[in-house]
Amino acid sequence: MINNKDELKRILKIEKNIYLQLGYKNNILSKILNSEIAYIYSYIRLLRYDEYYENCKKSIFSKVIHGFIRRKRNKLGLILGLNIPINTCDIGLTIYHSNGIIINSNAKIGKNCKFHGDNCIGNDGINDNIVPILGDNIDIGIGAKIIGNVLIENNVIVGANAVVLKGKYSSNSILVGMPAKVIERGNIDGKS
Repeated sequence: MINNKDELKRILKIEKNIYLQLGYKNNILSKILNSEIAYIYSYIRLLRYDEYYENCKKSIFSKVIHGFIRRKRNKLGLILGLNIPINTCDIGLTIYHSNGIIINSNAKIGKNCKFHGDNCIGNDGINDNIVPILGDNIDIGIGAKIIGNVLIENNVIVGANAVVLKGKYSSNSILVGMPAKVIERGNIDGKS
């Protein structure tokens, strides 16, 4: 959660470096080239500014600026297919492909989490407060869904199209399948 301007600057610097490595050039060049990664980075920047204004700024002038930032983020989110509420994702959020990333507003996602696209982190469909809690360094493959009362500890890979419905998963696991099951780290290809 962003609590001051220095924290905002620190997070923006770290996340800009992540997106520079993914091919973000600069705002003007990337926009001219219609780079998807530039639009994703713009969304992430707006998300962080939205968090800053929500958590730190309370004056009338700040509320007006906050309204413009939130409107711009929501509009860009509709175009990209991103629905990430404020204060759900910690520092280092990486999105490789837009289109269909939905996160419940009560979910908690740790540092350096990666989304590959078409992901849902949602409630169980009955109770809005029963949502996943994800640790640090989670890599969520394309099409993977994490739904309901799920606790995933640090350094876990959720494979492509995996559906995680319930349970607690320890650090350094790999989850695959529907419903997701843990496979051994050295046994990715399924052979012993």
